[in-house]
Amino acid sequence: ETVGKGIADGIARRLDGTSRDAERAAARLEAAAEALGWKRFLAGAAGGLGVVLAAILAAWWILPSAADIRALTAERDHLAAVVADLEKRGGRADVTTCGNRGERGRLCVRVDPSAGRYGEGNDYMIIRGY
Repeated sequence: ETVGKGIADGIARRLDGTSRDAERAAARLEAAAEALGWKRFLAGAAGGLGVVLAAILAAWWILPSAADIRALTAERDHLAAVVADLEKRGGRADVTTCGNRGERGRLCVRVDPSAGRYGEGNDYMIIRGY
């Protein structure tokens, strides 16, 4: 019985040590899993930050600056004034080329025959729409 009890005590000590080793391994495994979770979180956050920075850089590269917008606005306003002036001077006239086949096209404008004729030879007419 003492021999059997000694063997049983030895097995119990070994099982107890093995149990503690298993508990330590489980704790290390949990810590590693938790660290891996943080690493994944940090990797995802870094990736998201990279995407945001890439979008900001693309917008900075593509979109015009405030100075460019002011210059383009001033140019648009100037061109609008030029167009308005041209419209007053006949810029909306329906202009094309006319002539017989084989002839070089000549400049023609659509006129309003009901508006009458003018000039010494009655050879001027009002442009349609003016």
